[in-house]
Amino acid sequence: MWNIKTLKETISQSYQGNHSVFDYVESLDRSIDIFDYHKCEAYALFKEIEPKSQREAISFILSRSEERAALDDSTLILQAHLQSAFYNVRSMYEIYAQLINELILEPKIPVHDCSIARVVKMLKKDIPNDPLTVLTEQVCSNESNTYVESFINTIKHRNLLKTQRMFKVQEGNVGVLIRDFKYRGNVYPEKWFLEALEDGVTARNNIIDLGQALNEKLA
Repeated sequence: MWNIKTLKETISQSYQGNHSVFDYVESLDRSIDIFDYHKCEAYALFKEIEPKSQREAISFILSRSEERAALDDSTLILQAHLQSAFYNVRSMYEIYAQLINELILEPKIPVHDCSIARVVKMLKKDIPNDPLTVLTEQVCSNESNTYVESFINTIKHRNLLKTQRMFKVQEGNVGVLIRDFKYRGNVYPEKWFLEALEDGVTARNNIIDLGQALNEKLA
């Protein structure tokens, strides 16, 4: 578990003149809280509308007009929470990149050019075998983080990915499905809503691991 208070104390002692570093830590802490809010709201709403019997499953897909409108609204709210959670988790990585830039890298990347991809490249060049470098590279290239990043870039630059209520006979599953999409030549298959949300949770938890690794690096 990442002790953010320890990092703040380190910054206060060693980087007193650099207020932006403290601001980055505060922003990262706040982004984690916002992600957790959207995650909890999304999960609670999903459990509320999730079919609990075969009859409810049929109604979930073949509902009457009034019920369908309510379920459509709930599905849209789920999508809004998922997208907001994903946006926040992606911002965590970019804020983390600014932290690494200020605390570790030398020479520093200009703020407007600093990104997590560029920071990983610099870490591999400057301290390739350092545990912080190894973990950062692993985290940024894992399946969950890649899915979240590609999802966000797809809806940000092109179009909204659709969510829909779906019953899959082969799988025997019914729920909210996130459609498949392509990004930079890679195909990302459709996912059930909770599977997609879990990718966001994994990416969020990875930031906690990176934060703890940063604490250890600065200790």
